[in-house]
Amino acid sequence: MSQTQNTIDLTVGFIFGRAVSLLWNIVIARALAGDLSELGFYLYSVTQYSLFSILAEGSINYAITHFLATQNQQKERNISGFWKFALLSKAVLGVLFGFALFIVISSSYENKLSALLLGANLLIFALGSAPAGILSFQGEFRTQVVAQLVNTISFTCAAMVALGLHASIEWIYVAMLTGNTLSMIIMLRKGFTLYGNPLQPVESVRAKPIIYFCLPVLVASFSFSYFYRSDVNMVARFVSTESVPYVSIALTAFFLLVDLLWSQYAVAMTPDLLSDFTKSQKGRIHSIRKVSQLTAAFNGIAVCAISGAITLGQFMIEKILGNKGAYVNSIVPFSLLLTSLPFLVGYAFLHRLYLIRGSANRFMAASIAFVVAKLALYKISLNYTRYEYLTALSAILMACAHVALAENVAQSKLERSILRWSITKTILLFTMMLMIIIHFVTNPSSQKTVFAVGFLIIAYLLLFGKEMQNAFLDLRMPTRNRILHEME
Repeated sequence: MSQTQNTIDLTVGFIFGRAVSLLWNIVIARALAGDLSELGFYLYSVTQYSLFSILAEGSINYAITHFLATQNQQKERNISGFWKFALLSKAVLGVLFGFALFIVISSSYENKLSALLLGANLLIFALGSAPAGILSFQGEFRTQVVAQLVNTISFTCAAMVALGLHASIEWIYVAMLTGNTLSMIIMLRKGFTLYGNPLQPVESVRAKPIIYFCLPVLVASFSFSYFYRSDVNMVARFVSTESVPYVSIALTAFFLLVDLLWSQYAVAMTPDLLSDFTKSQKGRIHSIRKVSQLTAAFNGIAVCAISGAITLGQFMIEKILGNKGAYVNSIVPFSLLLTSLPFLVGYAFLHRLYLIRGSANRFMAASIAFVVAKLALYKISLNYTRYEYLTALSAILMACAHVALAENVAQSKLERSILRWSITKTILLFTMMLMIIIHFVTNPSSQKTVFAVGFLIIAYLLLFGKEMQNAFLDLRMPTRNRILHEME
């Protein structure tokens, strides 16, 4: 299948899936607005499921795609060996982390039925993802898109029926199990059809190199996800279950914005960026400059999104989620999360550039350290301030990670100059955004908020206007010629 067709399939599936998921989140938030404790338990449980699904997947799919692509292992017997390894490893991980998820949920809320259903969901999800790595290597994305859409649609329809019948929360997990099971059937049927029965004798693959490759990637991936979503865990444990929906809604809205504006673009842009970075010094400068321009662009997106949140947020929330539930309490956590957007984008690319020649184990250790630091700071800060303000910790620590990666990636004086100037301006604008949000908290209905937003927009244009102009110039003029001209 052509690359263009794969891109279309992935994009359509992504947009449709996100739209249906957004619809479901709106429906359940409105339906359970009168029982924030039950809604908080559901959102907490789903957050744990999302985190454990990263562990159950184990980065096996990415590793298989990598090994097949780099070692030219395209013979049928080798692919069959990888298929057997994928299925067996996913079964083991699914059972292991499904049981761990059961323990976490049941020990937190003593709801063993919900915990059991979520553990079963995780096992089914892991088994259904087994063929994904080989299918991606072969460019067969349509099956994955269809399976994901069937999963999303069947779950959403069944869950809405359960809500309509005023069934207990456990029936929503049954609906989730239905979607995961249908998706698993589609994926495994494709795997058995293309790659045969894994129980038959096939040429085995060396598991140790794959495991060593997976471990740093898995730990870093889990650490990044937990870095943001740990807010839900901390609020559930140290504040109250009733407060979980406010933070969870803020995180959902934040990652929806990131997914829509960033995820597909990042997938498309990463190969060229990495290729340029490894070719020559000129290519390195081009890649560094591109990261700087992307940081500038997402500073602008953060400014616009924060401006909209503090001026129109209450109106939009009441229109979409209703007046019940006091969901306007999500505005401040959401706005503070938005301040991390430029640092998040810079981190996303800089860590890829760092891993070209940097130590994966060192990056893994740093990822764990940042998560531990956030948890410690969060717990200490709860003694002095409200939980709504502590999403700012994500932005502050992400800024630190951005700075650390920039210093490790840059080698020449010009590279350091580009990155340091970009970071300096971003931190300056970040400080202004925090001040605007603090002003909104103390004077939520003040007309001065509008003037503050106007000042923030002007500040962005003064700080990043030239950089954005250069970004548009890159679209009209070959970047390599501009770099040569500037270096001369």
